[in-house]
Order: sequence, then C-alpha cells, then structure tokens
Amino acid sequence: MELLLYTPLLTNRIRYVTDLVFKELLGLELILTTDQNYFLLSEVPKLNYSTEALAGTMLFLPQGNLLTETTIHAQKIEVVQVQGLPAFFACDLPSADYHFDVLSLIFYLVTRYEEYLPFASDAHNRFPASESLAYRAGFLDEPLINQWVARLKASLTEKYPELVFVAPKYQFLPTYDIDFAWSYRHKGIYRQLAAYARDLLHLDLTQLQRRIKVQLGIARDPYFVFDYLHQLHQALNLSPHYFFLLGDYGPFDKSNQISARAFQDLLHETAQQYRTGIHPSYASHDEPAKLSKEIERLQSATGQPVKNSRQHFLRLQFPKSYQTLIAQGIKADYTMGYAAQTGFRASIAHSFWWYDLSKETITDLRIFPFQVMDVTLKRYQKLEPAAALEQVQMLIDKTKAVNGLFITLWHNSSLTEIEGWETWRSVYEEILRRAKGE
Repeated sequence: MELLLYTPLLTNRIRYVTDLVFKELLGLELILTTDQNYFLLSEVPKLNYSTEALAGTMLFLPQGNLLTETTIHAQKIEVVQVQGLPAFFACDLPSADYHFDVLSLIFYLVTRYEEYLPFASDAHNRFPASESLAYRAGFLDEPLINQWVARLKASLTEKYPELVFVAPKYQFLPTYDIDFAWSYRHKGIYRQLAAYARDLLHLDLTQLQRRIKVQLGIARDPYFVFDYLHQLHQALNLSPHYFFLLGDYGPFDKSNQISARAFQDLLHETAQQYRTGIHPSYASHDEPAKLSKEIERLQSATGQPVKNSRQHFLRLQFPKSYQTLIAQGIKADYTMGYAAQTGFRASIAHSFWWYDLSKETITDLRIFPFQVMDVTLKRYQKLEPAAALEQVQMLIDKTKAVNGLFITLWHNSSLTEIEGWETWRSVYEEILRRAKGE
C-alpha cells in the first residue's frame, strides 16, 4: 500500500533509511517527494519529514541535521527514555508526533556511524562492544531499530487505519566458522612433528595419546563433527551456512593443509548440501591481496562462485573491510557482531544493505548480523551452560518479538566434548531447538 513521504531535500541518506524502514521492514510502497504542493494535494496516506508542520492530517516526524549532511563527525548524543525506549537526536518541533529525529537515530545505528569515528581499539584493532553507544547506554541486547519501527507502524495505523503492512516473519539461521576442520589430521608433516614435540615437552600425555589414536585411525578426530551436524540439521529441518578459513599458515591463521584431498572433498561436499562462504584470514585483513587467493581456493574446490563471507576473528573496520569484500565480488557478509558481547551490534534484527558513509552511497552488499557466538558465552562472558542458555533464550525472545532474523555463530571445535566444552554440545542442541521453535 502506498505511503507518500515529503522532505524538502532528498539525500542518499534519506533514501536509504526510508527504504529500510518503510519498504523493507513495514512492507509499504514508498513514494518520496520534495514537491510540497503535490504532497498537500495528495489523498494517499502521507508522512511529513521536515522542520515545519504542514496543513492537514499526516504523520509529522521532525528532521534534524544528520540526514542532510555529507560529512562524518562526532555527534552530540544524549540518550533519554521516550515511550519506554532509548531515544536520541532530540528535535522538539511544535505539533510534531515525535520529539526526536527517529530516522536519524535509525541511520546512525544501522550504518555504524560511530565506528567511522576515532575509538580505542582492542588487541586485534577491532571496535569493541564497550566503545559502542548501545553498550554504554544499556541497549545492546535490544533490537532498538525494530522496536522504533514498530512504534512508527502504530503511529501510522492511528492516522491511517486503512494502511496494510507486510511484516517480515521470524527466521533462524545457524552458521559455522571452520577454522580447523581437523584437530590432529591434515596439517602437514612439519606441523605434526612440532605438535608431538610440544606434547612431550609439556608432558601432556592425554593430548599425546589422543593424537596418536587419531593418527592411527583408532579414534575419530574430535573436531570432525560434520556428520553429526548434518544429522542435527536434518532432524530440525535447518539450512546452515558454513565459512571456511583457507588462508596461508600464520600466527592467527592455522587451518588444515588446504591441498589435502580430504579437505578438498569436505569443501566440495559441504557446498553440495549447504551454503558456503569464505572466512577471510586474519592476515588478509591487513593484506587484501591475499583474499583473492583464498576465494579462488574455495571456488576451485566447490566449483561455485563465492558470494558470502565472514571475517576471521571478526576483524571489521569501516569502510575498509566492506569495500575490500565488494571489490572481490562478495554480496553478503555475516561479520556484524561482537566478540566480547552478545546482542545487536547494529541494533537491528534483520539483514540490511550496507551504506558506505565514506562515499555516501547505498551498496549492493547485504549485511547479516549475528546475535550470539559460542566463545563469547564461554570465554569472554565466562558463563556456565545454564546461564548461557538463559542468555541465548533472552536474545531469541527479543528477536521473535520483532519478527526478526536470529543468527548463531558456532565453531566445529566447540562441539568436541573435550578441551573444556564437555557439556556444551547438549547446550547447543537445545539452542537450535529453541531458536527453531521446536
């Protein structure tokens, strides 16, 4: 159904955020105009996004400065509670239906505007959750954009009861980062010898015994859980995504021997059943030329074009990381989330097009935010399994409440039932059942 939106100056920022809100999240046919006379004469449901009230019945959203600017600079932000939700960009205009610029709030959060500004990075040169407005203001666990869009929907319905909305439906997507497909096998002779030497040097007899059994074929490699996962996905009717690390060996890139026949077979077989993507190496983030070789390796093994990606170590810098992916033909990225905290990094529970603030343009790169990662729960937040399940349930509930997309990030190495993960496989199975709605 049509919605006519008037604004005096139509910028790329306004086009982007209004498309996201009114087309993607509310399912309306949006018409934008800068012609005030045409707007006033129209009889369709309409919305005024400007700095002045206009005659007639319409929804009036006050406009601040953010969406008409073309520069990136520190914004004056004071978070207050409005209708029980965090709000900022105060804009108190007479007769306005809202007293802050809700579209600027949404744009600021979804574009990750604050990540273009100077910040105190972590050890891996990442933007930490603790630096974010959402964390500091206490709404990181809230899909705040979706919640304000729901309020906009209610406001429009009050003005125009005849409006028909087409809302998205709740969905669940499990995803996996495969840093090591095997723990002991397919690592090359020199790495194998070094591993034996390390076990002996530290008198780690349990590890040594397990390594020998796997090498002799007596025991199954603990990281190789792909058959188990396949059965789990089939039982719950799930279609997961897999991201494979195929970078050269380095301090933070220690994948298996990529040329090994078994690894090549695994890549091919996985791509035949599920959607696969590249897991760009830690080194490729500093040397983008490496990414091209890694993509070629995956493409060669699977026989399919590589269109999906998630950064190893979640190394994400704006706008560099996404510009590099676009240059390599990547169409969808799944990195949007934090290592140290669960929640909604972009304050939204849906996928969205990336807006490149440095170029002031809407791109064709689709961003799929995840809400929870295994190592976040266990290593960063140090939660026991029961507390971790409670934390995930809260995020599932928040996502379902806004008909969002819930994405988990897990590692095959976290399903080993050894190395401190002994009770976590059952936790993960329960997470899948709850997220699926079983």
